[in-house]
Amino acid sequence: MEALRAVLSAVRETESYMRRLKTKGRDHAIEDRLSALWTELSYKLTDIGLDKLARKCYIKGKYWADRERYSDAYFDKYGISLELIEHIANKHLKNID
Repeated sequence: MEALRAVLSAVRETESYMRRLKTKGRDHAIEDRLSALWTELSYKLTDIGLDKLARKCYIKGKYWADRERYSDAYFDKYGISLELIEHIANKHLKNID
């Protein structure tokens, strides 16, 4: 449950940064943190057997490490949007309760 809640927090933190990007520009320190955060989440989710969600988080971590490498179309094709990740995490949380 803790890992799933951490995914939701990571979604919020990422959304907040993306909103700031529109007005303040890139902050490599924040992007480094997001990369590490999403990657760590992928490991925690793998540990509890949520491999598909873990893979999405792992790719998010790679994205924040090197944003130019991935396109929006890639995220759409592989279902790696923040909205979908949030939806999946919430679905798993509801199944636990």
